[in-house]
Amino acid sequence: MARLPRGTAEVTLDAKGRVAVPAKFRPIFDARYPVLWDAQDPKRRCLVLSHESYIDAIIDREMEKVPDDSRVDMHHMLIANMEDIDLDANGRFVISERYHEKFGYARGEKLFLIANKEYIELWSLPVWQAFNAQTPLLSHRVDYTPHAVKAVADE
Repeated sequence: MARLPRGTAEVTLDAKGRVAVPAKFRPIFDARYPVLWDAQDPKRRCLVLSHESYIDAIIDREMEKVPDDSRVDMHHMLIANMEDIDLDANGRFVISERYHEKFGYARGEKLFLIANKEYIELWSLPVWQAFNAQTPLLSHRVDYTPHAVKAVADE
């Protein structure tokens, strides 16, 4: 089984509204069907690209959170914001027009992709840069140095 990817990439939204998923990210979709989802998170102005079993797990989890009499409404809300998509032989897919304005996607512009094993976030590059500039960096709290190396450096 292929290692599931993590990382980032910049890609261009072409004139036909297509995005090419980088080859290093495609193992997310091995033998699983891709789904594009507007998670409607006001803090994260992006679409989520994943596979159907991951999205189904999210639906199941969210449905457990709501009372029985609200489940039909919740299911409709979740499903109405998803699209099954097809990747062509070059790993490209079309982003629907309804998402272009909402997420700041413009043909010919760069998108910023963030892969985290089971899904890929698709951000307009300028929207990502603005979001990233407003988000407090936590890297100063993380010590990436192995303890043995740090101990030598401290002497």
